Amino acid sequence: MRKSTLLLLLFVASAISAQTKADYALPNLSRSDVTVVERISDGTIKYVRYAATDDNIPVNANEFFATTLKKRNTDDFVMDRSNDTDNGMHYESYQQYYQGVRVDDGYYCFSFKNGRMKRIRGHYVNVAGIDFQPSITKDEAINHYASYFGIRNNDTIKSYVNLMIKEISNPSENESVVALVYRVYLQTNYIGEGYIGYIDAHTGKLLYKENALVDYSTTGQIYTYYNSSNNPKSVTTDYSNGTYILSDFTHGNGIITQKILSNGLNVDITDNNNIWTQSEMGSYGIALDVHWTMQNIYNTMTSLFSHNSYNGNGCRILSLIDNSVLYGNNAYYSVMGDNFTFGTAPGNTINGPYGSVDIIGHEYGHALLYKSTSLTGEAAIHEGLADIWGIILEKHITPSADYWKTGEQIMINGNSCERNFQNPSDATAHTQIASTYGYGAFNSTDPHIKGGLLPYWFYLLVNGGNGTNGANNSYQLIPVGFNLAENFFKFATLNTNHLQGNLSFQDVAYAFIDAAEDYGNDFLTEQVQNAFYAVGLFYEPQHIYLQSYNPGSAHIMSMVIPIAQ
Repeated sequence: MRKSTLLLLLFVASAISAQTKADYALPNLSRSDVTVVERISDGTIKYVRYAATDDNIPVNANEFFATTLKKRNTDDFVMDRSNDTDNGMHYESYQQYYQGVRVDDGYYCFSFKNGRMKRIRGHYVNVAGIDFQPSITKDEAINHYASYFGIRNNDTIKSYVNLMIKEISNPSENESVVALVYRVYLQTNYIGEGYIGYIDAHTGKLLYKENALVDYSTTGQIYTYYNSSNNPKSVTTDYSNGTYILSDFTHGNGIITQKILSNGLNVDITDNNNIWTQSEMGSYGIALDVHWTMQNIYNTMTSLFSHNSYNGNGCRILSLIDNSVLYGNNAYYSVMGDNFTFGTAPGNTINGPYGSVDIIGHEYGHALLYKSTSLTGEAAIHEGLADIWGIILEKHITPSADYWKTGEQIMINGNSCERNFQNPSDATAHTQIASTYGYGAFNSTDPHIKGGLLPYWFYLLVNGGNGTNGANNSYQLIPVGFNLAENFFKFATLNTNHLQGNLSFQDVAYAFIDAAEDYGNDFLTEQVQNAFYAVGLFYEPQHIYLQSYNPGSAHIMSMVIPIAQ
């Protein structure tokens, strides 16, 4: 085991607990004349930001691995992603392998500007001496997994098993252990069975488990029967052997909406005349909302962001409608099954079925993040970023909706909404969300409440504002507007290597500020920093501008002097 305490070489950041004043120091990103290097306790590089005047910048990733990182001969870094943007940025990401075995947590991401290396972020796992030959087979690993989770052989529908090296952390002791493991997931007859297990490939012991289902437990709902019968929504369906099927093969590799039977099997939803009514659908009525929304999400993502389905390459969109009492009070994206499930919320006394545009957009956001990044870490971060995608998609699909709230359409317990991203402390909302890092609701164990810090940051970035946060720091923000904010958010989450690896909330702020610099808009970069300052995730405010941002200009000409340090 080894410690993973953070050391900073060319700048010092003071660590804080969640209860102390948010006075930690992200580096001063406005400076470009100093090369910044960040290392972990064993001296391995975690982050580099090269000064423009640095004469010792590696020419490419291979030179960095050989001369700067000085990787071991037993390790390899293999490129798994690269892309270019229209503003001169080029990105590459590399996955670590040891003796041909994937090291799940080892990676490095490189940012280049006009062919010159600008930034490196990553993690080099120390696997020296590990026995990379498994002592048990895949089938034995499956049996161990089934035993730990009480799964009978005849209940398994499909198994997913991968051999890899995994760095497993123990946060309570600030330590980690590296092990050869089988990553196992069993799809079973039990709806919602949801753990990925990491089985020691030598002993068969369960070392770690994580949720396989990305869960979002509360949201809004828009039923098709809320609309006049004279104004039905149009959807694309499939026709086969005299039957209409709630499937659409005109978008990518298909948008398919099915229902889950009591035995756990998925079946098509059909109709005899292609006029789909709620009375015909019975308890599966939200299938129509889901199918229509998924088509609109697909169209929105391709037309606005040139992103073809959630993997960017036209992958199938499979949605399952669940009306069971046990699992139907939820909605989630399944990482291993690569599908979405939406519950009809039978017996729920807080909200109705999970099929509104904001919840579907949120789940779609999880899928976008999983396919475009290797973001791990706190579940609250994933929830907060998915919330932002939900906001963006709801605004475009149902622009008359209050997209800064979630759950306002279907709350049945007297609350005005589930959560309010514009007003985190809204007493009429079912739950209140975090507004300042380290304070108040941020200390909640609910990832949706804690993660609410990020959609609130997005709200402030879009709309501006002024006030005093939970750390008693005053802030003033000029709005950048929704169009610029959403295009930047897409840039930061889908087309770059910024959100990679096991990130903290501070790391996420750091990554978005890096992305803003790469985006090439000075005003945006400073407002991104100011918005993070407003929510306690940046150490000092930047300039305050005298006028609103002009979308047709890359800069603001009139501004006051920087706030005194």
